[in-house]
Amino acid sequence: MNTKKICISILLLSVSVLGFSQISEDLSFGFQLAPGRTFATIVDDLPESSRRDLKSDGVTSTLDKLAGRNIKLMVNYKLNESVSLSSGFYFGNRRLHVRNDDGSYIGTSVYHVNYIHLPLLFRYHSNEIADYLKIIITAGPTIDFRTGEAVIGADYAHFENFAQNRHDVDPQRGRNGNNKPMNLFNSTGLSIYLGVGAEYNFTDRFSAYAGVSYHHGLTNILNSKLLFNDDEKTPITETTKWRTALLSFDFGVGFSL
Repeated sequence: MNTKKICISILLLSVSVLGFSQISEDLSFGFQLAPGRTFATIVDDLPESSRRDLKSDGVTSTLDKLAGRNIKLMVNYKLNESVSLSSGFYFGNRRLHVRNDDGSYIGTSVYHVNYIHLPLLFRYHSNEIADYLKIIITAGPTIDFRTGEAVIGADYAHFENFAQNRHDVDPQRGRNGNNKPMNLFNSTGLSIYLGVGAEYNFTDRFSAYAGVSYHHGLTNILNSKLLFNDDEKTPITETTKWRTALLSFDFGVGFSL
């Protein structure tokens, strides 16, 4: 994850917090860690080998569910005793274990993508189910900004080589229709977020939270500007669609000023 971008984001959040705190007593803030597992959905509409049809680079599928995580910095604005708005910054990553079956060739790779997610969520607070204990339900969209990507180990599935136009190391598959290096993953995306958990209030100003969340990507994460190296220069996203989701356990604290 890009350290400079994280520091800038934290600084911006801090400035926002200080500004809001002076004009409202209905604000609260939170910090959560959310380790979990990445789920990938990969659809390949043209499963022919690229030896026969260059519009598709073979049959693409996902393999193991790999680790993923979020670090969440939250600002919550109370609308009433039961509902609040929640935003902030979620720093997340996803790992995809991808298999590419290109005719007689089979290769797998692990791709790592970092994001900053901007959430726009509603938080529902139940009445106390026990002393100082409430149920919290959170739902809404997030806007996702890619901050980095990498292939972990060798790129045997060849998608990063393809995006980076690495025909020098991968003559058969390392060339895209743009004839220049590009990112494999889109710079922006859209996801839906759902979380359920319990909040325990130690004091009026300090609480602890534990729960689970599901963060599901709605958009194709592959770079829409990438082109297959065929006669028609077909966009890769016309035939190949990758989406990711993160199922995580959330642990954190909340406080108000």
